[in-house]
Amino acid sequence: MALRLQQTGRRRFVIVEKADGVGGVWRNNRYPGCACDVPAHLYSLSFAPNPDWRRHFAPQPEILAYIERLADPVRPQLRLGVEVVSARFEADAAAWHLTFRDGNRLRARHLVLGLGGLHWPARPAIAGLDDFGGDCFHTAEWPDGFDPVGRRVAVIGTGASAIQVVPALAQKVAALDVYQRTPPWVMSRNDAAFGPMTRRAFAFVPGLRRLYRAATYARMELLGAPLTTRPDLPPLAQKPIRKHRPPQVPRPRAARAPDARLRARLQAHPAQR
Repeated sequence: MALRLQQTGRRRFVIVEKADGVGGVWRNNRYPGCACDVPAHLYSLSFAPNPDWRRHFAPQPEILAYIERLADPVRPQLRLGVEVVSARFEADAAAWHLTFRDGNRLRARHLVLGLGGLHWPARPAIAGLDDFGGDCFHTAEWPDGFDPVGRRVAVIGTGASAIQVVPALAQKVAALDVYQRTPPWVMSRNDAAFGPMTRRAFAFVPGLRRLYRAATYARMELLGAPLTTRPDLPPLAQKPIRKHRPPQVPRPRAARAPDARLRARLQAHPAQR
């Protein structure tokens, strides 16, 4: 939004961000294996493409670096460390009145909310959790100084974040236990690296990057949309996924088979195959 306003010659706007840096969820989530499960060339602005994505599914550091580059042109309008605590619309004046945590106020003609919720930890209500003597934290609050090498680690949950962090932790820890309530559908990630020649082609061959983005979008729509509109397709699509599971998850296989139909819940893509 800010970039588009600037491109049309509008400069009289302010962006307020309660964190001390840009990036949102990609700034806060720093756990091992953190990555996007949307292809990188789609997970970017159409008018600000990045030809230098290193992988089909970009990891967190690459996405954060991309967002920080995007923010450079609008940094003069950016106010970091400013939290909005109230917003009141005055109908007679057709204006918004904002109050910030530090007591300052702002009057504006228009208010655009760009809030996200994926950085808020969903903490389980487990009796005795507060009495645990070791390190205990949510993936959304991964401490920078935590070193898992040689430790005994327990991961609660097998959602999208867990499916990314567990393979990364398994390579470093002495022991790893994973506790699961509801099995998700786990699909092969089919990630691929973009080599130097491919990245140069995306940067310099006219139209190639746009064509690749369009082809990626079309493939996802052709494969994904029918699964939500045709009730006969999800059971057919589940069969190859079930065949993929046995060599990857030898036992206890039955406990890890989802009860919900494919696409009834968000399926997960592991950080590694």
